[in-house]
Amino acid sequence: MNAPKELDMSAEKRPIADILHDLAQPLPAHLVENRRQGSQNIKYVPWYKVNRLMDYHTGGHWEGRVTQIHTTSDRIVITYSGFHTDVPR
Repeated sequence: MNAPKELDMSAEKRPIADILHDLAQPLPAHLVENRRQGSQNIKYVPWYKVNRLMDYHTGGHWEGRVTQIHTTSDRIVITYSGFHTDVPR
Protein backbone atom coordinates (compact mmCIF):
# COMPACT_ATOMS: atom_id res chain seq x y z
CA MET A 1 0.00 0.00 0.00
CA ASN A 2 2.88 2.35 -0.65
CA ALA A 3 1.31 5.22 -2.54
CA PRO A 4 3.41 6.43 -5.48
CA LYS A 5 4.52 10.08 -5.47
CA GLU A 6 3.07 10.74 -8.93
CA LEU A 7 -0.46 9.54 -9.54
CA ASP A 8 -2.12 8.99 -12.90
CA MET A 9 -5.28 11.05 -12.41
CA SER A 10 -6.50 10.03 -15.86
CA ALA A 11 -7.04 6.49 -14.55
CA GLU A 12 -10.50 5.01 -14.77
CA LYS A 13 -12.79 5.38 -11.78
CA ARG A 14 -12.61 2.21 -9.64
CA PRO A 15 -15.76 0.49 -8.33
CA ILE A 16 -16.59 1.59 -4.78
CA ALA A 17 -16.60 -2.06 -3.60
CA ASP A 18 -12.95 -2.42 -4.66
CA ILE A 19 -11.97 0.81 -2.93
CA LEU A 20 -13.74 -0.17 0.30
CA HIS A 21 -12.08 -3.59 0.21
CA ASP A 22 -8.64 -1.99 -0.10
CA LEU A 23 -9.31 0.58 2.62
CA ALA A 24 -10.56 -2.13 5.02
CA GLN A 25 -7.09 -3.70 5.09
CA PRO A 26 -4.83 -2.98 8.08
CA LEU A 27 -2.71 0.13 7.67
CA PRO A 28 0.98 -0.48 7.02
CA ALA A 29 3.02 0.38 10.10
CA HIS A 30 5.05 3.02 8.20
CA LEU A 31 1.92 5.21 7.84
CA VAL A 32 1.38 5.43 11.61
CA GLU A 33 3.36 8.08 13.47
CA ASN A 34 3.85 8.68 17.19
CA ARG A 35 4.00 11.85 19.21
CA ARG A 36 4.06 12.69 22.88
CA GLN A 37 1.30 14.73 24.45
CA GLY A 38 2.02 15.29 28.10
CA SER A 39 2.99 11.90 29.48
CA GLN A 40 1.17 9.92 26.77
CA ASN A 41 2.47 8.52 23.49
CA ILE A 42 -0.19 9.01 20.79
CA LYS A 43 -0.37 7.02 17.55
CA TYR A 44 -1.94 8.77 14.58
CA VAL A 45 -1.95 8.96 10.79
CA PRO A 46 -1.22 12.50 9.50
CA TRP A 47 -3.82 14.01 7.19
CA TYR A 48 -1.39 14.25 4.27
CA LYS A 49 -0.78 10.49 4.39
CA VAL A 50 -4.53 9.83 4.46
CA ASN A 51 -4.85 12.18 1.48
CA ARG A 52 -2.19 10.27 -0.51
CA LEU A 53 -3.76 6.95 0.46
CA MET A 54 -7.19 8.07 -0.76
CA ASP A 55 -5.71 9.45 -4.00
CA TYR A 56 -3.87 6.18 -4.54
CA HIS A 57 -6.91 3.94 -4.06
CA THR A 58 -9.42 6.15 -5.89
CA GLY A 59 -7.23 7.56 -8.65
CA GLY A 60 -8.09 10.99 -7.27
CA HIS A 61 -11.86 10.45 -7.54
CA TRP A 62 -12.74 11.54 -4.00
CA GLU A 63 -13.43 14.53 -1.81
CA GLY A 64 -14.53 14.92 1.77
CA ARG A 65 -14.94 16.99 4.90
CA VAL A 66 -14.73 16.73 8.68
CA THR A 67 -18.25 16.01 9.93
CA GLN A 68 -17.69 15.54 13.66
CA ILE A 69 -15.08 16.08 16.35
CA HIS A 70 -15.52 14.32 19.69
CA THR A 71 -13.17 14.64 22.64
CA THR A 72 -12.84 12.60 25.81
CA SER A 73 -10.33 12.85 28.62
CA ASP A 74 -7.80 10.79 26.66
CA ARG A 75 -8.87 10.84 22.99
CA ILE A 76 -9.84 13.03 20.10
CA VAL A 77 -11.98 11.26 17.51
CA ILE A 78 -12.42 12.99 14.17
CA THR A 79 -15.03 11.70 11.75
CA TYR A 80 -14.17 12.45 8.14
CA SER A 81 -16.75 11.71 5.46
CA GLY A 82 -15.32 10.91 2.06
CA PHE A 83 -17.21 10.93 -1.21
CA HIS A 84 -16.51 9.05 -4.43
CA THR A 85 -16.66 11.56 -7.28
CA ASP A 86 -16.76 11.47 -11.05
CA VAL A 87 -14.07 14.12 -11.51
CA PRO A 88 -10.55 13.52 -10.20
CA ARG A 89 -9.04 16.09 -7.86
